[in-house]
Amino acid sequence: MARAGQYKETFTGKKFYVLDVQPEDICIADIAHSLSLQCRYNGHCSQFYSVAEHSVLIALHAMNEGHTYPDIMRALMHDAVEAYIGDIPKPVKLSIPALMKAEDEIEGIIMDKYGLARGKADWLEDYDYRITIDERAKLMSDSGNEWGHEDRDPLGVKIRCVDPEQIEYEFLLWFEHLRRQLGVTDEQTRDY
Repeated sequence: MARAGQYKETFTGKKFYVLDVQPEDICIADIAHSLSLQCRYNGHCSQFYSVAEHSVLIALHAMNEGHTYPDIMRALMHDAVEAYIGDIPKPVKLSIPALMKAEDEIEGIIMDKYGLARGKADWLEDYDYRITIDERAKLMSDSGNEWGHEDRDPLGVKIRCVDPEQIEYEFLLWFEHLRRQLGVTDEQTRDY
């Protein structure tokens, strides 16, 4: 059966149809690899800092705060959709409703595939905002511009700016550890 729209090829050679995503299109190796090579803030920072490191840091913080394994996995995977559509800055996304809709649909398929709850919990939204304070202090110029979360405390994580190969490996280790803790079988997460 023909798939809708055009496809892009992923790291593992899968055809990813943005307008017709199927669970078998999603692959943890593609997610980890892509996120490890994508620089946060659309590259507007002082050094390379990947979406994968951002995700690992939020998962680590969730673990240190005593969250459950499903929550920690959600934290690790909270930006997984960016492996397929890119790390598009929030002001750009908010101005393109069709992009926001596509992102929500793809994110839902990813969460379903890995047995995770859809949508971000309030605590995860809070962590995602607060980590930007840590990231800004380490990676951005002191412009004095307001970002809208100046009333919050930093998350308190250490930004390491890990090289892509290392953080891809760490991301996959986290995923495998959490998958086992959750009792998710290889069959359930098979990347076809």
